[in-house]
Amino acid sequence: MHFILEQQAKFEAGIAEVRNAIAEVKETAAKQNESIVGLLQVSRMLVDSQIAAEGRMAKIQERMADLAAAEKRTDERLDSFIDFFERHVNRSPGGEQAK
Repeated sequence: MHFILEQQAKFEAGIAEVRNAIAEVKETAAKQNESIVGLLQVSRMLVDSQIAAEGRMAKIQERMADLAAAEKRTDERLDSFIDFFERHVNRSPGGEQAK
């Protein structure tokens, strides 16, 4: 009988250890779940920021293309003006082309 009581006490102590271990695992799992939720939130924020940055970059590229086209038109107009001015300056007072 004494042996059975000792075995039962050991069994109950073992069960208590298992319950404590399960409680610790549950606590650890809850903390990990909170961390995962936090990481998912940060990840979503990064994705949203990346999407917004890509949108802004596309607008910047479009504006740069517009500026490049405007610069080309300005260069063409300036070249025309310079040609006109040079022809005007090179003319003699009588209206003839200076040599």
